Amino acid sequence: MKDDLDLARKILQAGDCRLVIVKEGEVLWQSDDRMLLGLLASVDALGTASQGASMADVVVGKAAALLARAVGVEAVYTPLLSRRARDYLSQQGIRMEYDLLVKGILNRSRTDLCPLEQVTIDIDDAEMALEAIRDFYARMSTANSESEKSRDFGGLSST
Repeated sequence: MKDDLDLARKILQAGDCRLVIVKEGEVLWQSDDRMLLGLLASVDALGTASQGASMADVVVGKAAALLARAVGVEAVYTPLLSRRARDYLSQQGIRMEYDLLVKGILNRSRTDLCPLEQVTIDIDDAEMALEAIRDFYARMSTANSESEKSRDFGGLSST
């Protein structure tokens, strides 16, 4: 496991991706996606193959920590870890290594918590978090679709 975490860290630090999951010296998953999309996709793609794996991600807040639990990783490395993520990973017995511990993960404009952190702030069950995160993305997709429809009709509703 230590070797897997070291390999995952090296791949992440090389700048080749934003997320990597390694098991038994093999890269199981690698993604450049932002906002947990890569980690979320890995849940479905890997199934139980990621049980006992190590993960390196550029940012780990509580939402990412919950998804890490959902994919079954046993160790996490990140340059930036939130206190909520640290506490959750510790409670779950998931080993972690990080460079910087912060109070919370902020949104892109740095005015509030990241929306996914807000969604999972009171959730401690990985399956419930997975459902809440999927619901968040479904709502975002619907909102984006409605916005595009409105734009297509010069700001007028199509209904």
